[in-house]
Amino acid sequence: MSASREKNKRKEQIASGETPAAPEKKGMSKGLKWTIGIICLVLVIAIVTFFSMLTSGYLAGHTTAATVGSHKLSPAMVNYFYKEAYNSMSSQYGDMMSYLIDTNTPLNEQYYDEENGITWADTLIEQGLTSAARIYAIYDEAVANGETLSDDDQSSIDATVSNETRLIEGYANRPSLTQPLTMLEPHQRFLDDARTRMRIGLTRILDDASLTIEKAHASLTALSPQSTLDRGYAVVQCADGHVLDDADKVKTGDQLTMTLKHGIVVSEVKTVTKE
Repeated sequence: MSASREKNKRKEQIASGETPAAPEKKGMSKGLKWTIGIICLVLVIAIVTFFSMLTSGYLAGHTTAATVGSHKLSPAMVNYFYKEAYNSMSSQYGDMMSYLIDTNTPLNEQYYDEENGITWADTLIEQGLTSAARIYAIYDEAVANGETLSDDDQSSIDATVSNETRLIEGYANRPSLTQPLTMLEPHQRFLDDARTRMRIGLTRILDDASLTIEKAHASLTALSPQSTLDRGYAVVQCADGHVLDDADKVKTGDQLTMTLKHGIVVSEVKTVTKE
């Protein structure tokens, strides 16, 4: 049915009071849904497999990081020759090494040739690959000449590999690697004990200081003139403000100021009696 005929039909249905049928929505076919589901499943499996290979070290041993002649070097092998180049330079320069390289900064952030953008990491990798090329050249020549290892040489190599393997397993099984938090437990106990001792010591110091302040307060209160006034006595002062302690210092008609427990009284001397 053409578009114009469908339009005319909908107009006739509206004119006759009928509700035109809604156009049928075409959903995703079953086959397409199945295909998308398979693709999603494959992607999930690929992601899981990749991370499994990454965490297990498979990629480090089975991917190619560099090529020396006809030999493909894995990332682990390149890292070995890189470390050998670094150790060789460290042995060569000794204490002078600190003038060339900052051990607190990654080597890929330190320039060997800043003008050409070459870092120390680039230089050591190049030196390591040069050493690898020299070693593989000797190996290839030995193979071409039919050279083989003697039983003693093979036994020596096997023993070295076995010893290194045991050392690596020993390092891997150390508590500092398997359970690193156990290394912090003694330090945590020390901090807890120090915190407890500090709290007890500070409490004792504060208590002693509070007791000293209370004693000083009691002594000051006892010696305070206000305590005398509180017991009903008064402080008598002459007109010049001096404290009067002798009747000979006043005469009839002088004004005296008397400080009481509560308030001040100004009076005039009417009579002076001397002892």
